Amino acid sequence: MNQRQAIILFLRDGQEEALLKPLPQGCVAGGYRQLNRRIAEWLTTTAAARTADLIVVGTERISGVATLPQRGIGFGERITNAFRDVFALGYGQAVIVGNDCPTLAPNEIADAFARLQQGAAVTAAPACDGGAYLVAVAASGFHPTNFAKLPWQTESLFAALMALPGATSVGPIRADFDTWVTSAARYALRQLMGLTSRDIFPFRIQPRSLLTHSIWRAIARPHLPAPPSI
Repeated sequence: MNQRQAIILFLRDGQEEALLKPLPQGCVAGGYRQLNRRIAEWLTTTAAARTADLIVVGTERISGVATLPQRGIGFGERITNAFRDVFALGYGQAVIVGNDCPTLAPNEIADAFARLQQGAAVTAAPACDGGAYLVAVAASGFHPTNFAKLPWQTESLFAALMALPGATSVGPIRADFDTWVTSAARYALRQLMGLTSRDIFPFRIQPRSLLTHSIWRAIARPHLPAPPSI
């Protein structure tokens, strides 16, 4: 079995993503460019620990990281071609992730590779919405036509992945964020970027007793994990 491993960071164009899924103000000062570079940093560390290679598939150029273009019309075709192109470079196993699950842990990538080495053809980690926040494939069990036809970006994706021959699951159920408006999404971004509440609040907030309830809620809601109790 070909043991060469690749971690694929699958990224949409940063400007397009900023329009479709704006980042909350203050969480990532440099926008998607900074967010993607931060994710690439810890993926590079994860890859190095496994003697794997990190490959970005998308338009984002990150120093020191190989980049491949996305090819295809729909999402299913583009992600299928990402695996196809990486396998064409001589890799035998690949794990693909995006930038929408900042809570992803490095050991989950290691576990996915371990499942492939144990003989699984496909392994995936379930997202709360029925999708998958990580998908791993062995080149020997990769069938591009069937893969492209999966119900990508729907709540049926994880079940469809598990129905593939030789498929197995890995990791806990996690949220992959389609928007960053929830408190959980903002908290995950702050943790990834290493920010604290002091970074988010560069100004001093007056005690609640000096503010009307409506003003307090207007300030707190965009930034805190949950609105303060009444």
